[in-house]
Formats: sequence, C-alpha cells, structure tokens
Amino acid sequence: MQHAPNETCLCAALRYEQAAYNYLRAGMRRKYAFHIVLAGHMYKNEHPSHALRCYGSALLIFKNTWSSIYDHVSYALAAQLSTQGSPGLASVLYGRLVGVGRQSLRFQDDLLR
Repeated sequence: MQHAPNETCLCAALRYEQAAYNYLRAGMRRKYAFHIVLAGHMYKNEHPSHALRCYGSALLIFKNTWSSIYDHVSYALAAQLSTQGSPGLASVLYGRLVGVGRQSLRFQDDLLR
C-alpha cells in the first residue's frame, strides 16, 4: 500500500493503521505489526503520542519472534520517548538494547552516547 504524493502524513498514517487493524481482525498478526509500525513512522513527527501507541502495540507482537525487528521497534520507541520528554523510559529501552548484545559494537556505542 502506497500513499498518494499529495496525501498528508496524517492521512497516510490513518490508512496504515486502519489496514493494520483489518489484518489483526483477519488473524494476520505479523502484517498487523508491520503496518502499525508504518503508521507509527508516519505519525512520529506531527502526532508523537500516536506514534508511541503504535510502536508499543508492535512490540507486543514481535517480543518473542523476530529479534531484529523487535530491536528496531524498541529503538524507534526509545527515540520517540526521548524526544517527548521521557528520558528515563528511553534509557531503560536503550539499556535493554545494549544488554542483549545483538547489535554491532558501533551501534551499541552510539546508543550509549
């Protein structure tokens, strides 16, 4: 699903989110999580609270399945939290990312800065 060139980020995010919920109703959990992350990316600049909700929903799906996607969504959620004035929660997520050691040393060093 692509958004039209003249479509706003909000409209695209709402379409991704609606598609995600349709996938969830159909029992397609991974497609739901993928589209809810896309919605979160579209929300993140103009509607950060909605982005947090989307990223948090995706984490529940990816928690015990795909570690690289789980780490990516955790990173996006931590970055969103730090820009919204919740550095404590963001540092917990960053600490978990460093603690599992699945990332390269360079990425872990960047997280610690």
